[in-house]
Amino acid sequence: MAKKSLYVPSIYEGKNIEQRVQQLAEIRRREGYMAELYSFSDTESEKFFFSEHNCAISDVAQSYPQVCGHELEMFASLFPDCKVERTNWIYDGEHRCGYLITNG
Repeated sequence: MAKKSLYVPSIYEGKNIEQRVQQLAEIRRREGYMAELYSFSDTESEKFFFSEHNCAISDVAQSYPQVCGHELEMFASLFPDCKVERTNWIYDGEHRCGYLITNG
């Protein structure tokens, strides 16, 4: 989880969940992932759909899809107060990787 240590200071310092998810999207954009973020809520929770359209590791993931599992684990560790689940996966033939981050 060495990469996580690069993200933590930017994501955590005095920020609420929406600010933290926005910061993650911004970091990933700078890394070349063409990240997008959509937020929506219901009466019980805040939800964020985070997607990446240009996978910077797709060539590696074709041969070693477990790297995508590490990415999911990293996102989950960045948001321990949330449920993080992969909803879309380029490896499965979709046009983006997508994650649903639910707080509450």
